[in-house]
Amino acid sequence: KCIWLKDTASMLGLDVGNTSCMVAVRRQDALETIANEQGHRATPCVVGYSEVETLVGDAAQGQMARNPRNTVTDLLFMLGRSFDDAKL
Repeated sequence: KCIWLKDTASMLGLDVGNTSCMVAVRRQDALETIANEQGHRATPCVVGYSEVETLVGDAAQGQMARNPRNTVTDLLFMLGRSFDDAKL
């Protein structure tokens, strides 16, 4: 998905994949992939929940082993499906 930013000659691109997502910006003739908080250019498509916080990306992936019941992966597969879908 690409979004043109009016009056700036810039474009924002979002790539949501099965396992990771990326954000890139085109300004004039340069393309820059935006790094996340950990400095990685690709962010895992993982969301983790606990009683006190919601974790996204690398942080959620890091807690997946100790909190698998409250960690969601394969988010792209889930888009457009109902929570009572048998495939989920």
